[in-house]
Amino acid sequence: MKMFKFALINFKGSVKSCVSLVISLSVTIAVIYDFIAIIYSNNLTILGERNRDFVEMLVNAALFILGCFMFFFIWYATDTFLTRRKREMGIYIFMGLTNQKIGELYAIEAVLTGALSLIVGLSAGVALKELFQMILFALAETEIDISFEYRLMPVAKTVIIFSAVYLIFMLKGYLSILKSSILDLLSSSRQNEYVQQSGAVLIIKALLGIAVLSAGYYWSVDPDPYAILGVTVLVVAGTYMLFGGFIPVVFQTLAKNKRFLYQKQRCLWINSVIFRMRKNYRTYAIVCVLAVCAAAVLATGFAMKSRYVRITSSHNTYTFQILSLESTLDNELTQVIENVCDIAVKSQNSILEVSERAAVVSYSEVQRLARSTGLEFSLAEPSDSETIQLSHEVLLSMVLEDWGNIMIGEREYKITDVLRTPYLGLFHTYVEFYVVNDAEYERLVTQHYGNLYYLYNYLLANPKADFAAADTALNEFKSKNKDNYYIGKIASNPNDDEDEWMRFIYSICCVMFLVFILASGAIMFMKLSNDAYEEKGRYLTMKKLGLDEGKLALSIKKELATAYILPFGVMSVSAFFAVNALGKMMYEKLWGIYGISVLVVFIIFAACYAVSVRAYVRNVG
Repeated sequence: MKMFKFALINFKGSVKSCVSLVISLSVTIAVIYDFIAIIYSNNLTILGERNRDFVEMLVNAALFILGCFMFFFIWYATDTFLTRRKREMGIYIFMGLTNQKIGELYAIEAVLTGALSLIVGLSAGVALKELFQMILFALAETEIDISFEYRLMPVAKTVIIFSAVYLIFMLKGYLSILKSSILDLLSSSRQNEYVQQSGAVLIIKALLGIAVLSAGYYWSVDPDPYAILGVTVLVVAGTYMLFGGFIPVVFQTLAKNKRFLYQKQRCLWINSVIFRMRKNYRTYAIVCVLAVCAAAVLATGFAMKSRYVRITSSHNTYTFQILSLESTLDNELTQVIENVCDIAVKSQNSILEVSERAAVVSYSEVQRLARSTGLEFSLAEPSDSETIQLSHEVLLSMVLEDWGNIMIGEREYKITDVLRTPYLGLFHTYVEFYVVNDAEYERLVTQHYGNLYYLYNYLLANPKADFAAADTALNEFKSKNKDNYYIGKIASNPNDDEDEWMRFIYSICCVMFLVFILASGAIMFMKLSNDAYEEKGRYLTMKKLGLDEGKLALSIKKELATAYILPFGVMSVSAFFAVNALGKMMYEKLWGIYGISVLVVFIIFAACYAVSVRAYVRNVG
């Protein structure tokens, strides 16, 4: 019989056993294809050249992350698939096949599996491309007419990326078979991820894991943006050692407690959990880290969306802001604007420039500005030695708030609070304002500690329709008058959509969240399905000994529930600290997002658990 025909027969017979691998690879391929298709889509042209460039940059960044994820995911999936088949391949040696022939057989089967995954994944990706883009644009709150177009370049790139990664690990498996002995092949299923360790080593690893993970948590409570990488390394390493040391020690201690062990038939599954934990701790650690990354990605997306909304709101507080040395321009400027359109809100205030990037304003004037614009302002008036800093919103900052003191003139003021509410509109972007009480402001002005300017603020009743006409009228007014009438003008064009690309950060983060969560569930499902084949003999033996099938099924449910609950529990704690650190860095309250992400992870894990139980029961016979 020719090797290809033999491999084809084997492949047909093992389709059911590798369906989880095919589905997992297909989903990864479909997501990669849909992201690549966005870049080659004409749907982005409506966003404008600047937004298109930024969106392409975001998509390419997401593709890089997905590419790295696909590399490690295929590595894990193909290793799991090879481990399951090695025992069967060991039997082929007794049929007279050499390692080289067995390697060829594996390579052909791997090619067939990869080709099937590629066909299914590309078909799903092409079929769902428009739906994927509709969801992406809907999450970004961007109205667009999706065009149905199909290009060969996204298909070609997806095939090249997947084939290059898949062939690397197929070749790795082929070389592994060539170097394997009969004993290695026959016993490989009981060697995977298992390292025999003494109790002392486990205790040391447990204590070290708790210390390292606690250090990562402690560091994240008051995060230094430039130490985020260090925190990440500590949490990942601590999680790895927690599953490799602490949790096995806890279960081994419980197993030694006979009173605990023999109640409610725990002996049927506790020892199995101990063995699985010692055997599969790397898998559980990977799943936990992926789930934490998913929660952090979702929190990042929501934080970015909230920040974008605030930035847009601050830009639209006023349509025009005029800076002048004159204190009596309000009537003239109002008339110029009202000659072409209506004004919804107008206000005037003075500012004292104390440096190139800092100015002082009085408490009562800021309070009045807040009332005129409807913005919240509930802080008490600062004392003579205190000030409130008014800063601006930024999309992402790697500098944490550091309230301290500031020197204005000969006096040092304590900063009691930092507000990012745009009381002075777009001027917050260029100048840091410091609010002092009225008496202190008058003292600073009287003693000439800076240059005194007057700011005129106008919000049009219909900014989108009237912006161009009002802008032209103000420019003509300036050209007809002397310079000190009109030192500077800041205009917020409501028709400017140059920042629309920011919305896609949120939508891409949502997609990445689902990818990571589904991947973690798929890894758990594949691993537990593989374990079921190893346990088939043990469960059949217990059935022959007369153990009730219902009790055996209940034992399986408890064992698998433990396998899912442990990564979920550790993930929930780690995600709490990760989201807390992210919220402090981005000045956002993300506890609601943390709750949502944990709930979604729970739902997906629960669904994977239900499927895993059915597959496990079926596979053990």
